[in-house]
Amino acid sequence: MAGIAGVSQGLAVGAGAGPWPEIGTNSEMMANVRLGDDPQVKTYVAKVNPEDGSASTYPIKSDAFALMANLYLSNGKPGKVCIMELIK
Repeated sequence: MAGIAGVSQGLAVGAGAGPWPEIGTNSEMMANVRLGDDPQVKTYVAKVNPEDGSASTYPIKSDAFALMANLYLSNGKPGKVCIMELIK
């Protein structure tokens, strides 16, 4: 998404659907990704255990998501704000 928005340096944070092919089930994603020369993924997912209804959160190293995400992308510079709506 950062590439489509033209943000190569900065930060991507937000919420969305976790990458079910990697998680194995539906989950909620809390995205936290540093973009650029030294990228870092500090993203977490939350999912419900179908056996007992308990919830768990844990970090993932993937920058993927499924179906939808509401992300804030910033290159950390002052300037004009652009709102994009992307439908895939």
